[in-house]
Amino acid sequence: MGAVLEGSSLLMDEESLRDAVRTAQEALGRAVAALETTDTHDDLASGAARLFRDRRKRDALFPPGLFVEAEWDVMLVLAQRESVRKSDLFSAVKVAPTTGARVLEPLALAGLIDRSTDERVARSNLVSLSAEGRGRLKQVVGEQ
Repeated sequence: MGAVLEGSSLLMDEESLRDAVRTAQEALGRAVAALETTDTHDDLASGAARLFRDRRKRDALFPPGLFVEAEWDVMLVLAQRESVRKSDLFSAVKVAPTTGARVLEPLALAGLIDRSTDERVARSNLVSLSAEGRGRLKQVVGEQ
């Protein structure tokens, strides 16, 4: 079972491929359900949600891990909420906390995100789009 290396391409056996597709479809369903609960009608949030859903659909059709752009997923998730706890953000973009911390660092250095502490829960760090990040993302998503 698993992947078989043939020539320069990686082939998955049928059972592994079915499992990967099933896992991706379940993840897509969870992501879509989470996005549908968004209570904002902001054009940026709607456009970002559409892009995020499209990415999850794409991921469901191809082998897991083939397309990895966690930084972009972070931006799309943040566009849909005022602020997000790091743990929830990492869960939404499907990265481990250590990977998530590495993903956030260049976004923060570029001035695209802001990090803060939730005063209600001292250990719960929040992440949000900065004004610069929101402005740039609006240029990509477009306000319709």
